[in-house]
Amino acid sequence: MVRKVFVLGRTGSGKSTTVRFLTEEAQHYGWSVKSFNDYPILRSMFEVDQDKGLGRFRPTEQNGFEVLDLSVYKKAFHRLEWDIQLFRPASDKTLITVEFTSNHYPQALQSFSDEFLRSSIYCFMRIQMMITMSLTLYSWPIILPPTYRSMLVENG
Repeated sequence: MVRKVFVLGRTGSGKSTTVRFLTEEAQHYGWSVKSFNDYPILRSMFEVDQDKGLGRFRPTEQNGFEVLDLSVYKKAFHRLEWDIQLFRPASDKTLITVEFTSNHYPQALQSFSDEFLRSSIYCFMRIQMMITMSLTLYSWPIILPPTYRSMLVENG
């Protein structure tokens, strides 16, 4: 059975690290893995925005960007869903990871169709930081907040 795992969290919360870990584990047990995330889609939208001067994004340091018009997320999520639906796994023993950044997951997940979300697994990343003069400590346990448990049960 093809399984879909959403790995969600803010920038720097450990989403990509978690996806790499899930990929290694799944492959160790003979599963194939296909990973999708919103960054290439948003990056492409940012570049078009800069070329056309649309004002939906703002360039930031180190060749980054900030989303100014939040409606672009909905467009990006629709494109992400479309890309995933077009993917045809070679085997039923396939793990699909879906990584995206949002500060408002209930609204973000509503951008996807109910059918698409059904039978998915949700991994919410939370990062806690303690900063000192000489050391930054990061802790990022995988957490499923109580507010999302009912959604997981309903979609499982």
